[in-house]
Amino acid sequence: MLDFIRSIFEPNRAHDDAGGYSLEYLETTSSPQWPSQPSQARAIVVGIGGCGKNAVQYLHDKLPPAIGLFWLVQEPGQPLSAWRQDTNASSPQLLGHGESVFRQIMSGIETLYLICGLGGSVGSDFSLKLVRLASALSIKTHALVTMPFAFEGTRVTAARKALDQLTEETTTCMVFHNDELRAMLSGQATLEYAFTLHKLWLTHTLLCLQQISEVGLLDGLGQGNRLCMGFGRSDDPNQIERTIEVALKCPLLPHGVLHQANRAFLLLGTATTLPSAAVTQAGISAKAQLASIPVINVQAQRDSRMNGDLYVTCLLIYGAPP
Repeated sequence: MLDFIRSIFEPNRAHDDAGGYSLEYLETTSSPQWPSQPSQARAIVVGIGGCGKNAVQYLHDKLPPAIGLFWLVQEPGQPLSAWRQDTNASSPQLLGHGESVFRQIMSGIETLYLICGLGGSVGSDFSLKLVRLASALSIKTHALVTMPFAFEGTRVTAARKALDQLTEETTTCMVFHNDELRAMLSGQATLEYAFTLHKLWLTHTLLCLQQISEVGLLDGLGQGNRLCMGFGRSDDPNQIERTIEVALKCPLLPHGVLHQANRAFLLLGTATTLPSAAVTQAGISAKAQLASIPVINVQAQRDSRMNGDLYVTCLLIYGAPP
């Protein structure tokens, strides 16, 4: 497993015949040019607390301009403050203080992407308040949350409780574990490099969610779902079946999730348009490898930056564990 994880950090190191995994994959697919069509959906990203603020500041030039970016922070002894970070603005704009600003930032939107670290009072408490208001306004909410390190004691207990509550009240909830970053450090990666992977992973997840949301693939999805993502790369665009297999072995996928998932979305990225027969074959391959999943969707994405490679991202939706 550690060799598998290390290969994420080494762009020139192939894991297997399909081309393996690399940080280069996420750097490529998370660029501001992807997806190729600008977003038309009314969506915003809200970061809460220090973790959420850092994420939004990283994302501000990497997402489609139509997606609004905000963060909520609370300094010791101070009221909660809300900020907006426009894509092309050099500095953020203070919107106001207190929870009354929640309705202002969610006015007229259809989708909320929430980013926060759980375990502290700001991330855990205000994220749930924001999610409940979004639910009352019939806004779909996707939470991307980070869990504390195991050695952080009471923060872990508080984070688990908050995660259970968020999962119940959001459309999907994806969890990033800091302990996974620790495991990656057993290789040659620095802490800074590990957190870079975390931010790239987060960016790519947002872009993929927005893409499948825009084409209606998340319509009808209720609350209480978990989300995870795997990815693979091949230097041969014809190796679709093998690359899908690689994506499904990605260490970022929780153990046993292939037998728990109820929906799968596969995004195929190539420099040239894939023939319809190839997309059909991808669907057949996905159904063969994910036989227990009732709903499987395959989308092809043309992007000249892919050069001669094939990139496969697999998003899996599954029920929250008991």
